[in-house]
Amino acid sequence: MHAPLTEDHRLTPDNDPTPAPFGAFAPNAAQAAIISMAHGSRLKRGAFRPMLSRLVNLLRAGPVDVRYQGASFRFYHQASATERGALFNPDYNLEELDFLRAHVPTGGVFVDVGANVGTYALALARHVGPGGKVAHHWAKVKAKGHADSVREKLKELRAAA
Repeated sequence: MHAPLTEDHRLTPDNDPTPAPFGAFAPNAAQAAIISMAHGSRLKRGAFRPMLSRLVNLLRAGPVDVRYQGASFRFYHQASATERGALFNPDYNLEELDFLRAHVPTGGVFVDVGANVGTYALALARHVGPGGKVAHHWAKVKAKGHADSVREKLKELRAAA
């Protein structure tokens, strides 16, 4: 018997049983071509992202490991508009990130409240460098998987510095 169509079986950080290392979910050639096509066209805009996400997911279900704003991310794009935005649009939140980089000094402190997947926290961690500090807080208990993921990425950045 099949599950009801209303039930959501998409992977999220909270239900992903495989905390594989970054790169384990690198886009395959077809997924990479779709992501690249979106980056270079107007298809990166919001209205097209759900369709592109479904297409990428048809080619291989699950998350996608990619670089975004100098940091490594595992995007669970099927269930998150933020992650779809960052996956398909390299300029996603760029104005906000540029503003933050301009106002947070190297070696400074950055606090990201409601950090979601960490697109600000991780980009600013690279910016403040080893002498700086980044604190992040997830407003929803449901986002615990995101918090664990970003916490691990911040540890990796510190170790690499």
